[in-house]
Amino acid sequence: MIKGAKHKNQLQLRKRQAFEKGLQLATGLKAKKITPERFAKSYAKLRETAIFESMTGFFTNYFFEVELKREISIARRYGTPLCLMVVDLDKLKQINDIYGHSVGNKAIVLLAKIVLQHIREEDIPCRWGGDEFTIILPFTDTNEALLVARRIKGLVDGSQIEIDKKRISISASIGIAKFSPLDSPNTLFKKADKAVYHVKETQRGEIAVYGSEVRKGLKNKLTLSY
Repeated sequence: MIKGAKHKNQLQLRKRQAFEKGLQLATGLKAKKITPERFAKSYAKLRETAIFESMTGFFTNYFFEVELKREISIARRYGTPLCLMVVDLDKLKQINDIYGHSVGNKAIVLLAKIVLQHIREEDIPCRWGGDEFTIILPFTDTNEALLVARRIKGLVDGSQIEIDKKRISISASIGIAKFSPLDSPNTLFKKADKAVYHVKETQRGEIAVYGSEVRKGLKNKLTLSY
């Protein structure tokens, strides 16, 4: 079985390699060791495969897709538990419409900071886009994922950003899906995404766990955890 420490070191190595690749490219251009044309071509490729999202410092959806495939492969091969969490910042569109996108960005950054405080080094937080974050939780069963989700919500709910002497509270809806041997990256993501969608449509600001053991009816497949 792959140990957590070894897994964490592998993730840190991939982070460092991507950073060093970007640094070498920038240094080469500065020292005029590469032509602007080559830089432009390399930079375009680097951006295409960028792993960090600038606003939050989270991984990009590109890196999410790569890592989810890898984690599923590990879970399937070694029989280890794996969960995927989707965290959705509630009412971001409303915040943007009323206060502007700069305030919405502050809410996104605040949520990201809280998430980083409550996950392990081997967990993989990603900015999927807009108001949605994904967190890959290796070696984690549903009960453990719920503990993480509750810790995150415990700090997110009631947290505030201040703008023009007004305090704006934020909250988050969270969906969790556990990997099963028949899952592909796409089906696992769809489960977690359906769980968070269910929360937002019924009881915004709660946590839902996708229950794959029930076959019929979306509502029956989701159990809300309070």
